[in-house]
Amino acid sequence: MRKHSYRANFILDTRRETEPLESLIEKIRRTLAELGASIAQVNNEGQKNFERAVNRHFAAGLYLEIIFEGMSSLPAAIRSKFQLDKTVDRILIERC
Repeated sequence: MRKHSYRANFILDTRRETEPLESLIEKIRRTLAELGASIAQVNNEGQKNFERAVNRHFAAGLYLEIIFEGMSSLPAAIRSKFQLDKTVDRILIERC
């Protein structure tokens, strides 16, 4: 099967995190690699305020963009893997 290029945007909730941000990003990177993604680029876009905050206690999140290649079943596997992870608030995966 053929590999496709993807761009994944993660919004992270770091309110409960005590470990450094770099180790959290590395954990996400390792998880993607375990699922079969070959990562090309990781961009930490920093903390940004939400236009419309759903929760007043969570008005801003850390934005992380990861560009990777993988099979067509990979986006569903990523969503499934991070579904119960409390540090990952939202994921948007689009094909490049």
